[in-house]
Amino acid sequence: ISTIYLPFVSAGNTQFLYWSIGLITSILFFLSVLAHEMAHSFVARRAGIGIKEVTLYVFGGLAHLEREPENAIDEFKIAIAGPTASFLVAALFYLLSLALTAIDSAGAVSNTFSKAFLHIGYVNFLLACFNMLPGFPMDGGRVLRAVIWYKKKDFNQATKVSFRTGFAIAITMILVGLYISIVDLDRLTGLWSVITGVMLIKLLQNALPQHIVGKTEQFRKPSPSILLNLETSGKKASDLMRKEFVSFQPSESIESFLRKLPQVEEQKVFPVVSSRRLHGFVSRELQTPSPQTISSIMNPVSTEQFVESDAQENECRRKLSNNGLGAIVVIDRDGYVVGFITNSDLSRKY
Repeated sequence: ISTIYLPFVSAGNTQFLYWSIGLITSILFFLSVLAHEMAHSFVARRAGIGIKEVTLYVFGGLAHLEREPENAIDEFKIAIAGPTASFLVAALFYLLSLALTAIDSAGAVSNTFSKAFLHIGYVNFLLACFNMLPGFPMDGGRVLRAVIWYKKKDFNQATKVSFRTGFAIAITMILVGLYISIVDLDRLTGLWSVITGVMLIKLLQNALPQHIVGKTEQFRKPSPSILLNLETSGKKASDLMRKEFVSFQPSESIESFLRKLPQVEEQKVFPVVSSRRLHGFVSRELQTPSPQTISSIMNPVSTEQFVESDAQENECRRKLSNNGLGAIVVIDRDGYVVGFITNSDLSRKY
């Protein structure tokens, strides 16, 4: 920025000015990438999901969620928040550039700042576009997974598709980078493309244990075949369930249900239980208070909503994918409710 870009677009200034504005531009770009990741974090926290850490890479950053979203809507909101923030930051710096030009078009300092702001806006626009590529670990990959998950009601299928497209994008970037370096002799751009592709593959490798369940020993030396040949661990429902969860009584009013929701932000759906027996499920998406009871709005009990405690993991996953709730209840041999399993519970077990 200080030695190539600014002297080219705003010639005739001192090296001190170029380096000063170059430093400011770099800091502002760092903060704009941080804003992208903080947007993810803010929406995730609103959905009751914590953020373990944020890692910054050459093409952006990655917010590490403590657990997976429990439904496709939350997944979509969290994923789209980052690119949205980057597009807004791009628009902000573009407008600042126009404003500086309009106020003092002849001033050397304001003109240089105007070009720097234009550069930040352009880079943020490219960052948002890059992150919207439809494959993991980019935000577009999570958006793709959310859409497939919402339509197919199958978290695992959506995850596999997103990982495959992410792997294809990474390989494409490596091949394009090699072509640019060898044929076009643009080694800097080619090297950037190759490094980015390799980093994407590394991120896919690191993300596999969180998103796709397979043999744990395979994760140490992952290969494309992992994405095609998934297996479960052989655990039973009693090994996977959580014993502490929030449930409601069928006779409880909807107004009471809505009052309690802010205290249990991490849970998205709730079993309706009476005398330790499952009566149905109710979702937190309900917004309108009503004098009616929960029994009038709950999903009635179906066999896809519960498993026995000795059920195998593959049966739990099948019902989680098919019932449209992203959650199942675990019952004992007498039919009493003893546990609760969500998609995020299965992710945390690995």
